[in-house]
Amino acid sequence: MNDNNVPDNATVHRMPGVPVRWRRRAWIPIALAALVLAGCTSARSRGQDAPTAAAAPPPSVVVTAAIQRTVPIYEENIAQMIALQTVDLRAQIGGTLEQVLFKQGAGVKQGQLLFVIDQRPYIAALQSAHAQLATAQANLRQALEQVQLAQAKAQLASLQATLVNAQKQVQRDQYLVAQQALAQQQLDNDTATEQAAEANVAAQQAVVENTALSTQIGI
Repeated sequence: MNDNNVPDNATVHRMPGVPVRWRRRAWIPIALAALVLAGCTSARSRGQDAPTAAAAPPPSVVVTAAIQRTVPIYEENIAQMIALQTVDLRAQIGGTLEQVLFKQGAGVKQGQLLFVIDQRPYIAALQSAHAQLATAQANLRQALEQVQLAQAKAQLASLQATLVNAQKQVQRDQYLVAQQALAQQQLDNDTATEQAAEANVAAQQAVVENTALSTQIGI
């Protein structure tokens, strides 16, 4: 190399009006730029040619079989329920409410028992009414028996009067038959009538006694 660091075999192109040493210095920036460009190209080539093994592994994924079924759909809303038919219940009697036999909002049927009022006062009143009714029925029976007794006695008195007349008729017949003023057949008929009247009086006397006895038992 000579004093100007130029190889012996280098061809130097001389530019008119420019010294040789300045021309030599102008090649240095161009050479540095070429080296940088070559380095970037080499790095890009190495990045493209890098093996895939150096890449990050894929993320793990859990896989399961799909299940086919009907899924109920629920929906929540705020609303107010109003009955289509309403009935006002009013108790016909007063009392203390003991039981409520239905739930609020539940359906009811015609004739269904809904409320129970304290029945003790009404049961007591019913028992008292039954007692009064029994007493009245007893009084009625007694009155009827007394009426029957009175009727029986009246019937007995009528039969006794009939018997007395029959007896008198027999006595007259006997006198007339003795005087031969009356046939014996008439006496026999009147005697039979007397005997029937006696039987009727005896039977009615038994009725009167039985009626009087039942009346005393009722009392």
